[in-house]
Amino acid sequence: MGNPLVKGHLEGMRAQGVALPEGPLWDAFLEDIEARLSEAASQAQSTQALSATTTRLVALMENLQAAVLVESPDHRVALANTTFCQIFGLDHTSWSLVQQDAIECLADCAQCLVEPAQLMAIADAGARGDSVATVPELRFRDGRTLSLELVPIRLGGEGFGHLWMFHDITARKADEQRFAAAAAELAVSRDKAVDLANLKSDFLANMSHEIRTPMNGIIGMAGLLGDTQLAEQQREYLETIRSCGESLLALLNDILDFSKIEAGKLSIESIDFDLFEVIDDLTSILGANAFNKGVELVCYTAPNVPRLVKGDPVRLRQILSNLVDNGLKFTSQGFLEIRVGLAQDGDEDVLLRFEIEDTGPGVKPEALPRLFQSFSQEDTSTTRKFGGTGLGLAICKRLCELMGGSIEVESLLGRGSIFRFTLRMARQKPGHEASGLAALPPVFLVGLPPALYRSLRVQLGAWGLRTDHLPPVPESLDLLRSLPEAWVLGCQGGGNLSKAFFQGLLEDPKLSCSVRSLILTSRYSASQQKDARQAGFKELIGIPVRHGQLLDLLSGAPRRKGATEGTPAATAAVELAAPRLLLAEDNPVNQRLALAVLKKCGHEVDAVSNGLEALNAAMAHSYGLILMDCQMPEMDGYEATRRIRERQVGRQRTPIIALTAHAMVGDREQCLECGMDDYLTKPLRPDALVATLNKWLQPPGDPAK
Repeated sequence: MGNPLVKGHLEGMRAQGVALPEGPLWDAFLEDIEARLSEAASQAQSTQALSATTTRLVALMENLQAAVLVESPDHRVALANTTFCQIFGLDHTSWSLVQQDAIECLADCAQCLVEPAQLMAIADAGARGDSVATVPELRFRDGRTLSLELVPIRLGGEGFGHLWMFHDITARKADEQRFAAAAAELAVSRDKAVDLANLKSDFLANMSHEIRTPMNGIIGMAGLLGDTQLAEQQREYLETIRSCGESLLALLNDILDFSKIEAGKLSIESIDFDLFEVIDDLTSILGANAFNKGVELVCYTAPNVPRLVKGDPVRLRQILSNLVDNGLKFTSQGFLEIRVGLAQDGDEDVLLRFEIEDTGPGVKPEALPRLFQSFSQEDTSTTRKFGGTGLGLAICKRLCELMGGSIEVESLLGRGSIFRFTLRMARQKPGHEASGLAALPPVFLVGLPPALYRSLRVQLGAWGLRTDHLPPVPESLDLLRSLPEAWVLGCQGGGNLSKAFFQGLLEDPKLSCSVRSLILTSRYSASQQKDARQAGFKELIGIPVRHGQLLDLLSGAPRRKGATEGTPAATAAVELAAPRLLLAEDNPVNQRLALAVLKKCGHEVDAVSNGLEALNAAMAHSYGLILMDCQMPEMDGYEATRRIRERQVGRQRTPIIALTAHAMVGDREQCLECGMDDYLTKPLRPDALVATLNKWLQPPGDPAK
């Protein structure tokens, strides 16, 4: 017997002495009893499992946040939960709905809706098909909102009715409406902010133009007036006017740049340029301030620094100009040195490192952390003593970051400061290098100021030249006579021994053939240049030394456009072949100023007052260069340039330079897009104008000049 209950019962009967029958019939009887007992046990287990499953299903439905109704294949209510009754406001219990007609039940529920037919249409569709149906929103009369999902119940291809699930999304819809209202409010605020930003940009552009136009006349005319015979007191008053004008212009430039940075509209260009030329132009322009203060301005460029790079020369010049001008502002004696090196070297780009060291008073340690913050200076007395907005260094920091670099400062109180910054630049095609200079004769540095001597010795040594110091005394001539060839880079001194030395270089027959003399004179002192030429020296190099020019001169390379030696228009005229120029300028004061500067440079100039006259003049005459104002009556400079370019197709292209008070973001690009070749902003600076003329007009063919 396999069943333990039957087996135990029979054993008990035998123990009591009960005689049990035997045989096939008895065995069959026992097997039948065992089968019946097993079936009863199985049914009990199934009933228990079913009861447990049903309990879990009911608990699950009751705890759902959704209202649930299960519809049987014959469209009866098979199950429903309490949430369903609560949501639809039914008085019945969920169990009382079982076996009711599901369609009639849903029809009663639909009376709570704003559109009852919406729910009944879904019910009719569900009765006819097995597809899933979704209703995003069912709106109740009391303001609530529900969503509906109708899902067919299938198992093994057999249908078992439908599952209706209603979710109360009233809170979610309220949140969505609040978010939508907030988004709409933000959109309105954004539109207002954009409108205000555009108004601000328009205001800044107009302010820039309107202020620069009279500033052009004030600063330019003050410069021209300074070249005339004036009494000492008159010159003092004039210098005050010029200084105030420069300060106002610097203030305007800082405010405009800062506004562009804050608005995210300051763009960085990527164009080919000569790094040496940018640095040389900068030192030539700012050297006047250093010369007037008696401060040496020198520069050193490491030999591995590429000369031809790709980046934004205007922003590089702005950073250098700000830092160098700032250093000169605070340095009353000693020197200011610009050093250019290579922080990282790559096949396609380089990270350039610039250092500007001065011998000024230095910066207090507690002021260093806030030095690059907007509207921040070392202390309030700085503004009173030196002026400024406190924006210059903050602008430099942002420009460095936009150009893939950084900026920092090191300073010792009473000893001076070193500003270091890096910029990432792409490489151009290989240019003229300083190779092969080691084969040149030795170069002797004679009578140079300390900082200039140190800078030139390091620079020439880095280029591979043999350099040495030679005192400017007659005995030094014997050393030069003993050499087959030599070069002398020297400054004429005021002593008798120095005069005898330099006179011997010219008068000694051997030395006049074996020694090449390059005399260094301040490009801002006409008397120094005059003395050197009257002494008989023909090759003069201006101080601050233009390293690009010096490298070309030493290596015998042809001169680059823009690298011609000369002095600013305020002190000397540019020695050009002086082709005839056309000036288009509607402002009478600015026209008089530009004419005076150009004529001082030796040019013949035709002047017109609007774009239409400029177009007619350009078609009637052949000009070497056209200076074009952008904002003029009758026809503006942009349209005049476009028409000139259209009529010059297949003919020689005349350089057209924008001369404009527009200095906002995009103005330069607009000038270039219409066909102009370069861009000068007002106030017109004579040195910048001369540099641009040298760049676009063919320089004279004297490479040593």
